[in-house]
Amino acid sequence: MDVALDRLIDEHWLRRDESGPDVYVQNADHPAMANRLAHATLTRKIEDGTLAQGTELTVETAAGLIGTDTQTAQQAL
Repeated sequence: MDVALDRLIDEHWLRRDESGPDVYVQNADHPAMANRLAHATLTRKIEDGTLAQGTELTVETAAGLIGTDTQTAQQAL
């Protein structure tokens, strides 16, 4: 269990409480988490057919589609 938690923390899905042993889901505004969420949203839209595979998107269009800023959308693409 500790190894799994450490890996999720290293990959920025989780974070440790600085004052104790507790572990929490990473804040969505953390850049690594925001990038993962944006990528997951794009992937889900492709898988559910909302966004056809092979569709070419501009960064601005992708940002609007997934509700994020252009920097996060760029990294997700």
